[in-house]
This record gives sequence, structure tokens and C-alpha cells, in this order.
Amino acid sequence: MNSKQSIPANSGSHDVALLPLHKLARDRSATLISIDLGAEETDHLGLMGFFPGVGVTAIGKAPGGDPRIYRIDQSEIALRNETARHIHVRPEEAVKP
Repeated sequence: MNSKQSIPANSGSHDVALLPLHKLARDRSATLISIDLGAEETDHLGLMGFFPGVGVTAIGKAPGGDPRIYRIDQSEIALRNETARHIHVRPEEAVKP
């Protein structure tokens, strides 16, 4: 059975909208809020450091745009857009000069 498992974080109320991870612009950071995938995929992502509340930064992508590369702590991890679209993040607000 491949049931979907959504793991939300305690997020409270924030003004910044959520977006799928694959839409996070390069060099932007965000907080992972939820993962909406099956239990097996969610567990695998968790072993790589993807879990609610963790900070993630988009750092690059392949020439065709897929996969994209993300940094969590000191690790750089490539994820296909098909997987990243099921991971929801809250972007950090841009610092205004």
C-alpha cells in the first residue's frame, strides 16, 4: 500500500505564503513546512535531512532544470522536480536594504 503521508510542522501564523520546493528561487532560503508523499518516500527524504522545521536553500540546477540542488546544513542534495513539488516550504522574507 502506498498511502500518502503529510507531515506538517508547527508553523503558527505567518504572512509569507507556502510554495512547493521546486519553485524556490536560486540562493533563496526557506523553512520546510510539510512533505506530502508516501511513507517510504517521506522516510527516505527524512534520512537525507528533509523534515519539517529544517532550513533549506536552493543552490543550483542541472542544465535542463531538473534535478535541482538544495543545501540542508552542510549537505548538498539533488532532487527531481517531481519529488520537490510535494515538499512545501515557507520562504524567508527578503531583507530590505
